[in-house]
Order: sequence, then structure tokens, then C-alpha cells
Amino acid sequence: MKIKVICISILLFFHGTLATILASSEPFSSWSSIKTLPYTYANTQLSIDSNRLFTYGATVQLGDSRSYVKSVDINNDGSLGNINSDSANMIEKSIWHSSVTKDHFVYILGGTTENSPGQPYSVGSTYFGQILNNKILSWTSGPNLNGGRRISLGSAVRVNDKIYLLGGATWTNGGSPVVSSDIFVSTINPDGSLSSWSYANKSMPTSLFEHGAVTIGNKIILVGGSIVSNSSGTNKVWSIIVNSDGSLNDWQTENNLPFTSRRAMITIANGYLVHAGGVVDGNISNQVWYTSIDSSGNLGSWATPTPTPTPLTPVIVLPGMGGSWNYEALVHNTAVADSSWSLTPLVTVYDGLITTLKNSGYTDGTDLWVYYYDWRKSISDTASNLASFITSKNLTSVNLLGHSQGGLIARLYAQNNPAKINKLITIASPHAGALPAFKIWEGADFSDLPSWQSLLVKLYLRLNRKSYANDVTTIQSKFPNLQNILPTFEYFNSGTGTKSNFLSTLTNTSLYTISGTNLNTPKTYTVTARGTFDKLLGRWANGKPIGVTNAPGDGTVLLTSGQITNSLENSAQDNQDHQALVSNSTTLAKIQSILGISGTVSTSTQSSLANALIVTVASPVNFTVTIPTNSTLTPTDNLLIVNNPSDGNYTVNITPSGAGGAYIVYFGKIKDTDWAWEEASGNITSGTNTHVFGLQMSQAGLGSNPLTNALSHTNDALAAVGSNAILKQDVLRIRSYVNDLNIAAANNISGFDLRAGRLFSAVDTLTNKAKNTSVTESMRLLKSDVEQLRGDRFGN
Repeated sequence: MKIKVICISILLFFHGTLATILASSEPFSSWSSIKTLPYTYANTQLSIDSNRLFTYGATVQLGDSRSYVKSVDINNDGSLGNINSDSANMIEKSIWHSSVTKDHFVYILGGTTENSPGQPYSVGSTYFGQILNNKILSWTSGPNLNGGRRISLGSAVRVNDKIYLLGGATWTNGGSPVVSSDIFVSTINPDGSLSSWSYANKSMPTSLFEHGAVTIGNKIILVGGSIVSNSSGTNKVWSIIVNSDGSLNDWQTENNLPFTSRRAMITIANGYLVHAGGVVDGNISNQVWYTSIDSSGNLGSWATPTPTPTPLTPVIVLPGMGGSWNYEALVHNTAVADSSWSLTPLVTVYDGLITTLKNSGYTDGTDLWVYYYDWRKSISDTASNLASFITSKNLTSVNLLGHSQGGLIARLYAQNNPAKINKLITIASPHAGALPAFKIWEGADFSDLPSWQSLLVKLYLRLNRKSYANDVTTIQSKFPNLQNILPTFEYFNSGTGTKSNFLSTLTNTSLYTISGTNLNTPKTYTVTARGTFDKLLGRWANGKPIGVTNAPGDGTVLLTSGQITNSLENSAQDNQDHQALVSNSTTLAKIQSILGISGTVSTSTQSSLANALIVTVASPVNFTVTIPTNSTLTPTDNLLIVNNPSDGNYTVNITPSGAGGAYIVYFGKIKDTDWAWEEASGNITSGTNTHVFGLQMSQAGLGSNPLTNALSHTNDALAAVGSNAILKQDVLRIRSYVNDLNIAAANNISGFDLRAGRLFSAVDTLTNKAKNTSVTESMRLLKSDVEQLRGDRFGN
């Protein structure tokens, strides 16, 4: 609650108008914006009652005074709820009034009306309202100040049942004010009404207005203020004791302010007397000063001012390929906005970066965002979506931190929106492309990509295997981002490889790069004509790599690709791989230095996920997985990844989601470059279905039997062709060709490829003849099983 007293009081006493409520914790941390008011506000008063903040009257622009009473709930975390307008308006449109509270009563004292801009007219009226059920239903007029006095810009305090209105000034249709040294006093009656006003037995230590006043027990503290109109104010601080009968002792001087002051916020917060904002030494100030209060109510020396921190420029972090996940998008091919994507389960490589930014003062959702996105899309599409996101957050200046592909997205955004970029930092980003993209694009070969980045790509290929003739076709149809990051340079020792269709369009935007060096990183490939089986699978149309020449880099991206000529700064780190570059202490400290921030550096590590189990379902169902130790694992957003899984049986437990329905379980096993898939399908509307999958990481096939799976797909095709005798004969022929892959003559590569070629030819003939979706899908899965069988048997 004290936090709100500080922030709103600063709002009240500033010159001019503000439309934002600020808050700070005590004694004082960074200030933050916590609420936007419905209009600009100045010269208002406030009170807090039962965790509800009330404001009374205001100026919304020069000469436009309001009698509005607004309220807002203060939540437990210090945030504010919705602004309410359910209280009765004040009796007068007033500014420069004073207020005090007792129990649930609010008292408005004096103030100023403006019949026209620049012609204030002080008033001597008083009135009060009672807060019931978080609202003020009506206001009651109280006694006018004695002697027909009219007072503006005084300060009011309450000690027990006495109200003291101290000093102030009187305006009469503009002009110079008459400054008062009088103290008015009234007693609050038991029913909440006020007794007639009278002069206190003591006057002010000097004529004064625009000052602040607070109470510490029975002591009134008077701080700063103006002695004459248009002055810079005084640096004096006075105190006076209120006796038990309400009379006043003599004024005492306290430690002076180290500056002159007027119209500042003066409040008590957590054992401190606080001076914030106002006009300091003749200039509007944003500084905060404070002094301690001991147990006897005595004041200490004024502390060195707490500088108002420069607001942090918002940061957006963009992960690399595979760092984001969305079940509906990747499993069901549903169009899903980037805002619905989240961090891929078991991806921890960005944890250290995010924690370090938070340690440096950033806050999630306020000035720090991780922009998860659909990494299958082209970089241009994602950069456009990023632009929409930044616009939606009303950000006028941002820092962009992009890892790998994320850095290219950030770079394109910066190229299109240079005025919005404060700092752009790319980490391990392939500005001239990366050779691993070629191996994926033309060969569905992930051997040069960190395992954690390739997991979701492999899953997506399996999910879409029924829809495309082979993995290469799937990749080139569904992953335009990969073509974007193909190299821009020549990377075949002889011949010409496919080049990036995007990177050459980027300009040398001012940025900072962080790259890796001194790890062997592919620079050029020696290629040869593809073999029979590669042709069957549509792989390596421009040549199959059989040798590699390395150069310094991070193992994935060359140093020469990670850096840009004429950038603001290129920094390189020895022996840091593609994932470690974004999570080690050197990188994180470098990012802090570039951004001009400080805080504890928190590193993170990333499991390689080279040996992993991946499970998901395509259906309206929920699932869990019981592992060999009998523990049960729960997926995150219908995706379960198990790192370094134990051998044994894994039971997938299926329950319906809603009404349930048909489903498919995808059970993937990955060991380095070897990966095997199994599927199970069913239909469920109630209860639990279970499917058991075996895992043997030390065996060829990782515990799967692709030959058996291929034969099962011929059964699916037989069911699909029905009674068509010709098609049935074709399917049976295919089954016999599958069995031929298990004879001794197929135990060498040439023998296997010969029989696989015959099998694939028969499959193509059947699918062209049948023109049946179910037949086509089952035969495509059969081809995938044969590909897996060959890999298990020969390793390539």
C-alpha cells in the first residue's frame, strides 16, 4: 500500500499533466508504469480505503477542471485493476484543494475553481463524503473556513480528531496570490461532520504555499514550499508537536533540504520521509530524496538522491530453428499465429540468456519477450509477423537478440524498420548461409545439425510422410526457411551447389555479431553422382557429399558467415559450438556490455538430445507414457521428449479428450544419425487404451522392425483396394518384393538396392493405377520403412 502512496503522490504534485500511474517499491527500486489513466491528470488529491485508491478532482488541461471521483482496486501484487467511475462527483470542479481522511470519511478543504484559463479563484468551502462498499454515494457540505477565508495550495493533516489546514494562498480571478501564514483547525465530530473552523494557537513559521506536510505520531512535519509567488521555493523543514488538547507547541527547525523545493510529493514510506519530484532549485525534477525517521520521530540527514533509472529499452529474443513448438501447427498442420507458439520441451539453451536479462532489470511481458515462431516459414514471413508483434506492443525502440535463424529474422526486420532498432545482436547466425542447410535441403541429412535443433524437423517429416513421395519433397515443400539459409558462396569443390534465395537481399544493417571459431565447420563438399537408392528417394539431385573441407566456426556456422564486414562489432569465441555460443558466460557478459546493462550472469546448458525418445499423438486424445522404471511421464502440449531413454518397454496410455475419436500415436527413437519410427492407431471414446513400444538403443533399428512395419502397410493397402482383383494382385506382388529384402542376396548394398528399385517401381505403378489416398499413404510409409531398413543394415 505504501508503494501506491509514493507513486500517486508524485503524480499529483507535478506541474503539467500525466496520463500514467507510476510505482516504486521501498526505499526505492526502479519506477515502473502500472496503469494508464483515462485522460491526462494534474492537481488532484487521493486517498486509499480498503485497498481501493480514490482520486478527487483534477485538471485535464489548462482551465478545464473536473469534479470527477475515480477509484481503482490495488491488487496483492501491487498492480491496479480497472478504473471505476461509480462514486458521486465532488460538489465543485476544483483543483489545488487539500484533503484528509479519517476512518472511511474523506474531507475536501478549500481549493480553486477556474471560470476561464489562467484566472484561478480560491474557495473556502469544505465538504465530506463517506466510502461505503468501495464507493462514495454523496457529498455533504461542511462549514466554510472562518472569516470568509479562501485557501488554495495549502497542506492539510490530521492528528487524532483534529484537522489542520496549514498556510496556502488566495487568488481572486488570477493575478498574484496573497500568501497565508495561518493555520486553520476543525474537530471531526463522532458522526463524521466537522465543527466550525477557527485559527490555531500558532501560526506558520512563515507565510507559505505549495509546501508538503505529513505527520509522525503527534508531530507535524512541514517541508519546502513557496514564500512568495513564482519563487524557486525554500529549503526549510520545520516540525511542531500537537498537544493532547489539540493545541500546538512551538515550531522547531529540522535538517534543511539540500535544495529549494516546492510542489513536491512529500510522504512517509516504510520508515522514511520521502521527497519526490516537484520543482527543485527552480527546475522540474524527477529525483527522489529521503531521510530516515527514528523511533522517537526524529529526522536524519537527507540522503544522496536516488537517480531515476533510465527506462530499459525493450528486448526481444528470437530463438533458432527448432526452438519453438506448437502442437496444432506441427501435428495437425493448422494455421497458428506465432503468438501461440512456445518453447520446445527440453530445450534449455536459452534459459541462461533469459535469466541474465531478468537479473539485469528486465521483466517478462513488460520489456522482455521471447518471440517464439513457426520456424518452417520463410524468414520474410516471420519478419513481417515480428513487425506486427512489435507494433501491437506499441514499442518505438527495441533491442533484438537473435540466435541462429532468429538473427536473420531480426536482421531483416531491422532492414525494414531501422528507426525502431536500438541494438541488434546476432549470435551464431549464418549471414552467408550454412552448409548443413544444403544437406537437409537436398538429402534430408541432419548429421551436421545439433540434435536438439533437428528433433522437431524429424518429427514433422514423419507426421507428413503420408502426404509426400519422400522426405526431400516434404522438406522442399514445407520448409522454405531452409532454402533461405543455403550458402551464398560456392561450396562444392567442383560443380555448383544450390544457393540461398534470400540472403543476398539483406543489406549491411548496423549490428553486433557474436560467432564461434576454431571448431571444424564444413566449408566445402566433395560430391559424387548419387547412387540408385538416392535416386529412388529423391536425394542429392546436385551431387552427394563424400568429403568435406573444414574451416573455423562453431561446428555449424563458419566464422566468415557469422560475421559481417562493417558491422558495429564482430566478436568471436574459441571452441564454442553452435548452442554453447548463446548460453556461455562470455556471450552473456558481452550482451550485457552491448546493451549497457548489468546483473548476475546465469549460464545454461543444453542436453544434446542425440539419444532421445519423442512421442506425440494426432487426435482428440490425451496421453501419458509409462517408462521401464514404472514412472509415468506427462507431455507438454502433447509432446514428450525423453533424453537418454533406458532400454525396455514404453506404454503409451490414451484417454479421450472431450468426445475422443480416432488417433495415431507416433513413437520416435533417435540415436545420433539413426532414427526409427513406429505408429499405433485406434479409436477411443471412453476408458484407456494402451500401446506398448519396445526400445533397444544398442540394436539395429533401435528395437523397431521396419521390415515387419513395411509388411503391415501392404495389409493396409489390401484393405484399401477391396475387391479389385487387379490392384489386389499388385499389392501381393509388392509384399513378395518386401520379403525379398530379407533374403541373403539382399545383404549387400548392390543386392538390396536392386530389389528396392524393383519394389519402388511396383509401388509407383500401384499408386498411379489405384488413385486411392489410403493406398498412396500406406505405400509412402512402406517406402519410409524400406529406407529405415537400409539404414539399419548398411548405415548409409
